[in-house]
Amino acid sequence: MEEILLNRLSTFVKEVKSLSDQALNLCQTLHENDENLESARIVRSKLKAILSRFTTELYNYFKICNDPNPDEISDLTNDQLRGEENLAELEARLAMKSEKSVMLPQQSDYSSYSKLPDLHLPEFSGNLLEWHQFWDQFTSNMNRRKLNDVDKLLYLKSSLKGDAARLIDGLETTNRNYQIAVNALKARYGKENEIVYAHHNALKKIKRAEKMEDCKGTLDEIERHLRVLQSMGENTDSNQMRFLIMEKFPTEIIYEMKIRLDSDRTESVEDILTQLSRVISVKEEARMITQESTMEGAPQYTVETLHVKETVL
Repeated sequence: MEEILLNRLSTFVKEVKSLSDQALNLCQTLHENDENLESARIVRSKLKAILSRFTTELYNYFKICNDPNPDEISDLTNDQLRGEENLAELEARLAMKSEKSVMLPQQSDYSSYSKLPDLHLPEFSGNLLEWHQFWDQFTSNMNRRKLNDVDKLLYLKSSLKGDAARLIDGLETTNRNYQIAVNALKARYGKENEIVYAHHNALKKIKRAEKMEDCKGTLDEIERHLRVLQSMGENTDSNQMRFLIMEKFPTEIIYEMKIRLDSDRTESVEDILTQLSRVISVKEEARMITQESTMEGAPQYTVETLHVKETVL
């Protein structure tokens, strides 16, 4: 009896694998070809039915079997899980197709029904410095659309790369697991004190601008980290921060700064950044004017003049 049930399970699994592969292929082509809609609905119904029957047969097998083979059962259930994931994705794709086809009474509500795959969703690979920007953009995109949690989890998984993707890789794509995935990501990357430390550390590691043409990029990088720290309620106006900023620039820039700044009072970090921006801009303009003047005074060579010069030599 046990062998008969095991054979039945194997038969069901073959059908699950076949329909699961079809579902996956349809997921990849559904947004390109509406002609596949009917095939997708048929495959969805068949896969849902066969997974239900497989679950029933598996339950019967465990009730009767005294010593089930763990390796065989593992293989069977892995195919079952893969089938369930592909079914969930196919259902999400079909739901989005259905939403897109709804005629909306007001143009202003269109964004709530627009097709999510057309969006350029942000990506996140586990860099703490990028967490806030990623999460704010992702949740903004999700909240503007009428999506259930399984859809959100699909797009969350597609937006994650590297370590961040591996963190939730084992979660099945279900409604319940979306919040589990969000909690796991926030626990790993959303801790305020660790993000603050990461930005302070990044400020310290910014390389000193050795040449004038590097100064603008260095200033932009400093301001980017300071803006994030300020948005998180951090006090960035300290003597340590003033010294850290000043040491990132060449001596000639610091000299100009000292002339411009009021020596009778302690300038704020904001004042220092403003003066740095002005000094760097003036220096860049002067360098460009000098380069243009040099080019205007240089001899102009043509093919003919070079040919004549070569003949004379």
